[in-house]
Amino acid sequence: MTWEDPGFIPWMFQDEPWYQCPAAVWREDGYDLGYLLDMHAHYSNGFLPQSGAILDQVAKLMDALTIVGDEQALCSEEQKQEQTSKRALEQHQREVIERGRATPLQVTSNG
Repeated sequence: MTWEDPGFIPWMFQDEPWYQCPAAVWREDGYDLGYLLDMHAHYSNGFLPQSGAILDQVAKLMDALTIVGDEQALCSEEQKQEQTSKRALEQHQREVIERGRATPLQVTSNG
């Protein structure tokens, strides 16, 4: 079910306006999202949903698989950046600890 609010800027999907959250369809029926993720896994391994070549596939499904792939690539890149940052922080902490052991402990007295 879609609704229209003249003050709401619609999502544009394949040059068609959507007046609801695009994820609402998958929240209502998780089977569709599961199917799409399964199809993307097969597509990534070189298997197409329909027999034939790329141009023989349903265009909307191929568009959806492209979107899923793009999102997965973004998630993978974010995870790599987080891991790199975590490793850099851990390395910095090790260096600080090592520097602290290499230099004599300085105790100051006030009084």
